[in-house]
Amino acid sequence: MIKVRRNLRLLPIFNFMNGFNLVYMILVLYTAELTGSYTKAMTILSLFSIFCSVLEIPTGMISDKIGRRYTIVVGTFCKLLSITSTAIAYYVTEYSFEVLILGSFFQAVGYSLYSGTDEALIYETMKELKSSKHFASFYGKIKSMNQLSMATAALLSGFLAHIYSYIFVIWLSLIPIAIAVILSFFIIEPRVKDKDQNTKANLNTVFKQFKKNKKLQYISISKIITEAFSVSLHRVEILYFEMLVSLPLIGIARFVKQVSGSISFWYSGKIISKLGNKKTLLFSQSSINILRLISLLFNNTITPFLSAFCNLFWGVKMTSFNHLSQNEFNSTQRATMGSAVSFFANILGSIVTIGIGYLSDITSPRFAILIGTIPTILVLMIYGKIFNKEEIKQAAD
Repeated sequence: MIKVRRNLRLLPIFNFMNGFNLVYMILVLYTAELTGSYTKAMTILSLFSIFCSVLEIPTGMISDKIGRRYTIVVGTFCKLLSITSTAIAYYVTEYSFEVLILGSFFQAVGYSLYSGTDEALIYETMKELKSSKHFASFYGKIKSMNQLSMATAALLSGFLAHIYSYIFVIWLSLIPIAIAVILSFFIIEPRVKDKDQNTKANLNTVFKQFKKNKKLQYISISKIITEAFSVSLHRVEILYFEMLVSLPLIGIARFVKQVSGSISFWYSGKIISKLGNKKTLLFSQSSINILRLISLLFNNTITPFLSAFCNLFWGVKMTSFNHLSQNEFNSTQRATMGSAVSFFANILGSIVTIGIGYLSDITSPRFAILIGTIPTILVLMIYGKIFNKEEIKQAAD
């Protein structure tokens, strides 16, 4: 128990370095410049989602089998390989598209290994420390550091790409991810054990658990829809913003967005404790939709900045989602179940990304974002199902 306490100090720093990705904001623009096509640029992003979809469940099962620490070590190293491949693509112009696909594959491996495992590691660390009730607070603060690093990276990448070049920014990105690789070796593996510790983590047992748990079904479905459309809209909005403001201003807008997310995650534990999961989810999702629609209505310089404030509600919403999810999972299948949800989110996300890209071509990115917002409004109805099940369970207890 004493050793695992190290994670409380290490994980916030690790998440900051892991999230300090200078490539992220400029990737679409960099890819479009190398390939000469926005369609190819969006294809790279879609392939990333497809790769993640294929890898999500196997990597979740790997995490449950070999442990959280080793999974995160390998996943972080794959992210290092991804950025290296993205940089190399600049020098092999004849094969740049293929090398970018390779980079997308390594990024997907790293993302898939990390997805579900990070939440499981945090939850199991808190459980070993007998502080499970503080999961939402600790999870929110760790994710807050991740958002803060993304904010700083977005601000720097916009200015550095404008002053120097895309390739300079990409090579610079290797420094923080290399530090993250080193830090990952110092993470302590939690040793919590449940009464179901001898249960073998496999797809059959995972889907049996999912099938008999209605509340988990509603949580998972709403999370899949929310993540798929939110990520797709986040990807396409930079193409829309480029029509309205300069690249450095986009960097500032992204900085505001990630700082807003950092604030949201940081205070998520307190907000959920005060409002409860039901009010938190309904209020946060409604606020995001309203702000996004208002920003589209303005359609001018203020749009990227107004849209950025959607993230004031994103962190608390996702913390609430993950708190609900983790309470429904068991220890031996925690990462596998989390990866199963991410699998379907990525499948849907890849389809939505291509659809929004196509809709942007035949209409405009603004109209595509408007259409993509509709499902995130409809998902509010599923939230009602989640809490109907929770209220029935509480009444029975």
